[in-house]
Amino acid sequence: MAKRIHPLDTNTNVAVGLDLPLVSSDNNFFKLNYTTLDQAKANLKNLLLTGFGERYMMPTFGCNLKKSLFNQNNIVITEVRDSIELTVAKWMPYIIIDNLIIKVAESNEMNVYIQIFFSLSFDPETTDSIEMNVTS
Repeated sequence: MAKRIHPLDTNTNVAVGLDLPLVSSDNNFFKLNYTTLDQAKANLKNLLLTGFGERYMMPTFGCNLKKSLFNQNNIVITEVRDSIELTVAKWMPYIIIDNLIIKVAESNEMNVYIQIFFSLSFDPETTDSIEMNVTS
């Protein structure tokens, strides 16, 4: 199968979007992403760390992960997994979750480690991942 390139990735001098976290860069106000894979990674992290009601005029945008941390240990993993899968399917259907690892810290049940391996629907052969700790 031939490698597919998104049209936005053909011009390496044109930014696709802002990177997260927002930090200044040498020649721009903020650091920019120049590939759709890098922008998808930033968008995915932003989506998962946003709680319901935090996004102006979009009260259902986000994942509400912190709310899941108040449940019992065995329920937390199931709720977090379901929340991530449903949220990504709704808001970012172009992201394919290849593997989702969720671990609850033994020392603090309110701390969850999440690692998501993903690809993009137009190029499923190219993968990337994000890691994050969510605490309440």
